[in-house]
Amino acid sequence: MENPEEIDVRRKQLLFAAGLALLSLGLGLGMHFWNGRTGIPDDPDELILFSVDGTKSDREPEERGTPNGQEMLYEYPVLGKVSVTDPPRQREVLAVVRADIRAGAPDQNKCFWPRHVLRVVKDGHSTDVMICFQCRGYMIYRDGRRTMGSTPSIGKESEPVLSKILADAGIPLAP
Repeated sequence: MENPEEIDVRRKQLLFAAGLALLSLGLGLGMHFWNGRTGIPDDPDELILFSVDGTKSDREPEERGTPNGQEMLYEYPVLGKVSVTDPPRQREVLAVVRADIRAGAPDQNKCFWPRHVLRVVKDGHSTDVMICFQCRGYMIYRDGRRTMGSTPSIGKESEPVLSKILADAGIPLAP
């Protein structure tokens, strides 16, 4: 027969291990919920893909070399944009971007020089997903306002899909 002190120590160890397991599970589900909950609307009224030059973002506006009248999006020069109007293509784009957001990236750099912005418009409200595939980070803006403080990681499977849409429309990407 075990003495009461050994039983008490074993009980505390089991409770501690169970607490750690629940905490790990909760954090894992929380991250899955956060990564999967992008707020990107389904069945958009409009889907627009922008090519922006994020490499000029760390310079002052007068140093960026942007001519007067050039369209800017969140302080980045717009190199071009294309509307994606085909509903199956819209679903494909949304699915691959959402999958990349859910997947994240195991290693994320800190540059954030975005070159792609996906704008999803639904019922008069816009959701913009600004992506830097170089550092594997993204930001989400709703109606022009940034929604999160950090820059979460994103996978890279959507990069060729988005880049091809831009290339097919004759829109360049920043170097």
